[in-house]
Amino acid sequence: MRIIYLIGICIYDNIALENKGECEVKRVKRLSIITKILVQNPGKRFKLNYFTDKLNASKPSISEDIDIIRASFKEIGEGDIVSVIGAGGGVIYLPKLSPEYALKKLEDLNVILNKKERILLDEFLFYADILYSPDFLNDIAGSLYLATEKYDIDGILTIETKGVPLAVTLSRLFNVPMIVARKSNTFSDGNTISVHYKSQSRNVLSSMYVSKGLIEKGMNLLVVDDFSKAGGTIEGLKDLARSCEANVVASCVFMKMGPEDRLSNILSLYNFVVRDNKSQIEINQQFKDFLKKQ
Repeated sequence: MRIIYLIGICIYDNIALENKGECEVKRVKRLSIITKILVQNPGKRFKLNYFTDKLNASKPSISEDIDIIRASFKEIGEGDIVSVIGAGGGVIYLPKLSPEYALKKLEDLNVILNKKERILLDEFLFYADILYSPDFLNDIAGSLYLATEKYDIDGILTIETKGVPLAVTLSRLFNVPMIVARKSNTFSDGNTISVHYKSQSRNVLSSMYVSKGLIEKGMNLLVVDDFSKAGGTIEGLKDLARSCEANVVASCVFMKMGPEDRLSNILSLYNFVVRDNKSQIEINQQFKDFLKKQ
């Protein structure tokens, strides 16, 4: 994992391993293990006792280790460790990208998206390979997480199929379950709840289904999709959540294209626009403004 490799470099720099003895070699092992556990479990609270028992180390030593890791995270701009005070306290890893890092990655990806061979017939964009690439996907999901981590989220709701990789990655960052609405109903889905929705871009009526019990009453959901042209699918997912008496706290997509008055309540990283009879991809100005305020 890239982040563990980078943090490992920072940790070695921080403790100047070449000038230390055996005790610092043991510390490096602890730092590596703690980092791996935290990064693989974002949003999960770990009590210090968990690490003291696992690593046979004192609380002061573990606290110092976590301070070193926290400083390393901040140095590379790829996350933070939050301490929870009190009897039920502990530490939580939040996978928050730095605004500077997120903007740089979005700008780099924007160059790729605007390559001539990706824009088809002036109104279609080939981007499936982007959303199926772990490297791109981690930065895309990390950017959306940065804008939505303020919400109390219990689950990620999406619809098959191209939005699923993004939803999976976000569910991992939030440490919550992902729920996938199906476009057709099969026996293996069991009893289902369904809604009809209108695809504004194709002007057709469609249906989506979700197995009963997956969306629990009172859940706070983040609705996620890959692309929104007129907002019909997002509205369908919201209707599905309401049918289960759940709450939609926010909606986000990788990219949107269409009238802003209809899509203003959908957070996106990119906009597909036509300027001077030329189709192009732009970073969403609203998202850029958000990053600048952080």
